[in-house]
Amino acid sequence: MEPEIPSTMTMREIIAHNIKTLRKSGVQEGQAAFAERLKTLDPSKRAWSVNRVSEAERGERNFTMDDLVLFARALGKPVSRLMLIPVGVESIRMDNGENVPRSALQDSGTHPDAPEEYLLEVGRAVLDHIEKAEELAKSLGVIGGMIRGAQIAAETLAGDSASIHSLTATARRDILRHKRGNAPEVGTI
Repeated sequence: MEPEIPSTMTMREIIAHNIKTLRKSGVQEGQAAFAERLKTLDPSKRAWSVNRVSEAERGERNFTMDDLVLFARALGKPVSRLMLIPVGVESIRMDNGENVPRSALQDSGTHPDAPEEYLLEVGRAVLDHIEKAEELAKSLGVIGGMIRGAQIAAETLAGDSASIHSLTATARRDILRHKRGNAPEVGTI
């Protein structure tokens, strides 16, 4: 379970929190794979290591604007998503010690109302529904195959309807002959 979010954070801690959360819930990569992704996307070819990713996710390093663009690209999110103030944070602590209220920095209408845990839960539920829909589609495929088989049988019978009609007519004629007493001899049908 994720640690509780403090009511006051620095922007560096917020960005770190968002990078870690998005990496775990979005790209679902470990830090080593994520470091490799950063290396391939970084035009300056800096040495991104597990240690550097870990420091970034703990808020132990300052982020340049290039870093923010690089992390956003690697996570497939806009840069603004990295700076989104998490639910529960009421103020931002500045380097000079001043606490700036959340409302002064972020319009409450632009922030999702639901905590990230809820969004993850909804995402998992959606995936469960997709899996169930795929299972249903497979079942319907089997049923569809059975229906197609029945259609082919019906078409075959429809094609043979003249033969069936002829056999039925012959059988009726023979039954009537038998009732009249002039049934054909065995083997002459």
